[in-house]
Amino acid sequence: MPQSEAWEDVPQDASLSFGKHFHDLLQAYRGGLVANSNGSLGSQGQFGGRRPILRVLMVRHGETAYNVQGIIQGQMDTPLNALGRKQALLTGRALANTPLDAVYSSPLQRTMDTAAAIHGSHPARAAIAVVPDDRLKERAFGSLEGKSYKGKKGDTIPGIEKTQELQDRVASFWNDLIEREAKQAQEEQDRGDIRTVLLVGHGAALSALLEVLTPYALLEPGVQPSRLWNCSITEMAVFLPRLHAARTSNGESSASSWKVKPTHLLREAGAKGEQFERSVALTRWAGECTKRARQT
Repeated sequence: MPQSEAWEDVPQDASLSFGKHFHDLLQAYRGGLVANSNGSLGSQGQFGGRRPILRVLMVRHGETAYNVQGIIQGQMDTPLNALGRKQALLTGRALANTPLDAVYSSPLQRTMDTAAAIHGSHPARAAIAVVPDDRLKERAFGSLEGKSYKGKKGDTIPGIEKTQELQDRVASFWNDLIEREAKQAQEEQDRGDIRTVLLVGHGAALSALLEVLTPYALLEPGVQPSRLWNCSITEMAVFLPRLHAARTSNGESSASSWKVKPTHLLREAGAKGEQFERSVALTRWAGECTKRARQT
């Protein structure tokens, strides 16, 4: 019988420890220091003294029966199992004291139920809604869906969503998110607040989003790429030097032809070599979730 992930109880003050990485980043900024790409703290660092104005939390859905059985779900609309529902409730408890200003979710049942559990535990639930967005759906795995498969999931699989198509899809969501949230975030920044947005999605789709972000992101000291566990949390700070949408080489904002994604992540004019503008700081990766799953 396959082993499944079980969670230890999340302490009532879990949200305090959860926000420590982000709090440390803000404290470093206020002290005139931010983390450099080599993990050290230095004056102005990679962010030119800019203050983060948006905090994004990414949560993968809770466990499903197909997760336990090793069956590929893709865009099949599967529900959470009993443990997955518990994971979602515990994640909601862990984030109950974390400010939330917006919640976006894949419309599939396992993600919407996870988002609903987190949203339902939050004191601001009456003021915010869970907004479904098709661009957060899991990758379509074509002929592999509903089957157990351990091999490579390459673009040659019949019916699979091509890697570039997946990256363009999640990048178009990110681009719209940044543009949509930026004005409100700037207003809140003027009051000394940081706007916080929650995304609830799937392993492959969130991994694709992280893949297009990390070449332009700073990994905070101690943060390492890892597997996206069920109901794990990835946290990032976003610095917004530009607010306009990403443009293609011909000046059009066509999502189908975006290659490397939002303008605020593009290389600054005149930058040398591989020195990219660092507009995102990854302060916590999913493997460092609030309370790590353990095998039982």
